[in-house]
Amino acid sequence: HPLLEVVQRRGDRLLSEIELIERAMVDLNIARTMNEIGEKDFEYWSKRLKDGLNSAHLELSDLDDLVKSLSRIEREYRDVFRVEIVSETDRRE
Repeated sequence: HPLLEVVQRRGDRLLSEIELIERAMVDLNIARTMNEIGEKDFEYWSKRLKDGLNSAHLELSDLDDLVKSLSRIEREYRDVFRVEIVSETDRRE
């Protein structure tokens, strides 16, 4: 459970980061449209934001896979533990 909780908390933080980056991209586009920044600066910051967004999405995808694996392992562990408890109860009778 603790590992699964850590992974889920990281996923929540990544979702917040993704939301923040997406808002920054909108702000950047508005700044460009209003001629508050030049094309060169726009391209520079746009690339940085897109790289950060791609990185966050990749890590989130990896975390989703990890959550699925951890959940599967947890279910299998519980099933094995139940079988052991039932088997131990049968031996006592």
